[in-house]
Amino acid sequence: MDERDYERLFNEVSAELEILKDRKAGLQAELVDLDAKMDAMTKSYNAIAPLVGKTPIPDPEERRWRDGIDIDTLKAGGITTAVRYVIDATANTNGKGMTATNVRDKLASLGWDWERYAKPLATVHKVLTRLAASGAIKEVADGGTKSFVSCTEITDDDVPF
Repeated sequence: MDERDYERLFNEVSAELEILKDRKAGLQAELVDLDAKMDAMTKSYNAIAPLVGKTPIPDPEERRWRDGIDIDTLKAGGITTAVRYVIDATANTNGKGMTATNVRDKLASLGWDWERYAKPLATVHKVLTRLAASGAIKEVADGGTKSFVSCTEITDDDVPF
């Protein structure tokens, strides 16, 4: 191979890499949109479920998690519900907020599968920011680190773990 062949190959690889990066960014944006739609559908599901004799998906605002929750139930609720659950269940029990890293690690310890997320920490941070903007949780300064706490008062007796 001469230098022109390497240059052509390099240009092809560079172009393909850019296409893959754009596709990945599009898929990540689509995942965020899907999570928002799943959250909306979860609310609809929970409104209708009792009418047809089905059990609602645990909703952190209703504190159904106080009796314990399994990871499959959290997955059914979507990433936003899972993040909110962790904040509501743990952030106020130690008198400190939780960082995005704390939330990601707590979900991992509960069995959350981060494989489908290219950047799990960025995903958690985006969800936390969105929840804080909506007033569902509150951002606090915790030793110079961005942390989040629940807007709902809970006690240690309410937390299942």
